[in-house]
Amino acid sequence: MVAVPKINQPRAVETDLRPIALLPVLAKVFEGFVRRWLMNSLLPTFDDVQFGCLSGRSTAHAPTSIMHTWQSALDKGCSVRALLIDFSKIIISDISNYTEQVFYLRYPK
Repeated sequence: MVAVPKINQPRAVETDLRPIALLPVLAKVFEGFVRRWLMNSLLPTFDDVQFGCLSGRSTAHAPTSIMHTWQSALDKGCSVRALLIDFSKIIISDISNYTEQVFYLRYPK
């Protein structure tokens, strides 16, 4: 990346410079061939429930897949048990308090 000035005397990096990629076109074409070759080799090793970071698979497909699996199980007469945890809300500041809470979840009084 090279910063090319928009004006003659740039003063602010955010507003007065524009990033320009200087990768040659031939290198970009070669990069596309390598990516396709790698993806063809690696795609069979990915899990079927890998939804993010792959073309044609979005993280929005994950809830749909879960609901389909649950509904299929219910249609066959099976039961569905689920525990949904929002890991973004967990902050372990006091490890002793955390282990006490986990112990309580496993062995209620």
